[in-house]
Amino acid sequence: QFVFLRLGYQLGAESSSSTRGMTLGMGVKLRLGGLSAQVDYALLPLAAFGTLQHHIQLGVAFGGGAGPGK
Repeated sequence: QFVFLRLGYQLGAESSSSTRGMTLGMGVKLRLGGLSAQVDYALLPLAAFGTLQHHIQLGVAFGGGAGPGK
C-alpha cells in the first residue's frame, strides 16, 4: 500500500489554457491478492472561471500483469 502526495505550480500557461497556478493532488495504490487498484485525485485552478476543478482517476489491474503505476 502506498500514498502519494503531489504539489506543483503551472508557469506560462498558453493563452488558450484555462488552468494556471498552484496544483495539488494525492494518490493511493492498494494490492489485494491478484488485484491492484489505484485512485488519484487532483485539484486545479480554473483561471477563466475563478473556480477549482477536481480530477479523479481510478485504475484496476487483475492478475500479475502491468498494473497501475508499473
